[in-house]
Amino acid sequence: LMLGTSCIFVLCVITGIQIVAHSGFGLKSTVEIDRSEQRDTVLRNRTLCSVENERDASRFIQLSTNEFLESCSNGVLLGQQQRPDIILVGDSQADSYADGLFRAGDELGLSTFGYFADGCPFIARAPLRTSEYCNDLNQHVAMLIKELQPKILVITNRYDFLGTNLDEMNNRVPFADGSLSTDLSAQFDAISSSLSDMVASIRLSISNIVVITDLANPSLPPRTLFENTSFSKNAGNDPYSEIRLVRDQINVLLQNELGHEKKVVLLNFSQEFCDAFGFCSGVDAGKPIFVDENHLNATGSRKLTSAWVKFFTTKNIINKIIIA
Repeated sequence: LMLGTSCIFVLCVITGIQIVAHSGFGLKSTVEIDRSEQRDTVLRNRTLCSVENERDASRFIQLSTNEFLESCSNGVLLGQQQRPDIILVGDSQADSYADGLFRAGDELGLSTFGYFADGCPFIARAPLRTSEYCNDLNQHVAMLIKELQPKILVITNRYDFLGTNLDEMNNRVPFADGSLSTDLSAQFDAISSSLSDMVASIRLSISNIVVITDLANPSLPPRTLFENTSFSKNAGNDPYSEIRLVRDQINVLLQNELGHEKKVVLLNFSQEFCDAFGFCSGVDAGKPIFVDENHLNATGSRKLTSAWVKFFTTKNIINKIIIA
């Protein structure tokens, strides 16, 4: 009886603490957060083809170029030349950027198409955990790109994730000879060379290639009082955090690998979310703009619309498109 009573008492105490903790003990956060659009993917104003598993990949591989154009567009009609203005490809990061890019395409009158594949970066050799179908998928996408010859190809992958969890997540990216990295330094080289090889295989068919590099991780607002503790704070803004060091090293390698390519521009949007002191916020005007520490939600993606328009105009890419 004493044992049973003690267990019930402990469970009641734990439940009470959890309920009170989630209430924040009546204390308000320093930022009022409207979480109604935390995961607002359903509200997105565009059509982006998605590949979320092996079954989706097998269906996508069957798409012809015309079927791709019919299914994966922002709705702006192609011109008589039937050559897409913009194609967006990549892993889940492509989904993060699509809203802003598609809306920028609408404003500029550019036909914009794209797809994203969860866990499948658009590189020449997929990581081992998804290689069974990602390599075939990427080869098919490369074929579509070569046939359609878009004026702009936007490639966006999450590279810092590939640079961590080599054993737990089986994230190793093979080298061209099939060998695998044995440490992080070699893995960084494998990632950059795999992307470079993919770019080399398709660059003759494209006028402009834009490679998006990893965003700085934002500081996300606490949902409860307990989340104000040091154990739950996001370390993305810490210059000594592992994930930031990995991200910075990979970004440098990508710049070294592709920076000399005349058709390639490396683009990073961190400045759109970070202040002059390097603090990057996951909130804008009281609303979350990230789903998590590395994926924009639709609100955050649309926040980049003007940055996309500015990029295309200042880089004179728009004039190149019109002339082409």
